[in-house]
Amino acid sequence: EAEGRLGVALSIRGRLRDLGGTAEWISAPGQGTEVELTVPKASAKKAKQKGEAAR
Repeated sequence: EAEGRLGVALSIRGRLRDLGGTAEWISAPGQGTEVELTVPKASAKKAKQKGEAAR
C-alpha cells in the first residue's frame, strides 16, 4: 500500500470495514510480512446469511 499498490489492500480493508472488522499489515525488510484480519463473529454470520440468501 505504501508503494501505491492499493488494489488488494484497499479491497480487503474496505470489505472488512463493512463487516465491522479491521486489517493490519506489518512489514519490514528482511523480517517478512505479518497480516492480521479481524471480523466480529456476529458480522461474519450476518454476511454468510446474506450470501446464502442471494443465491
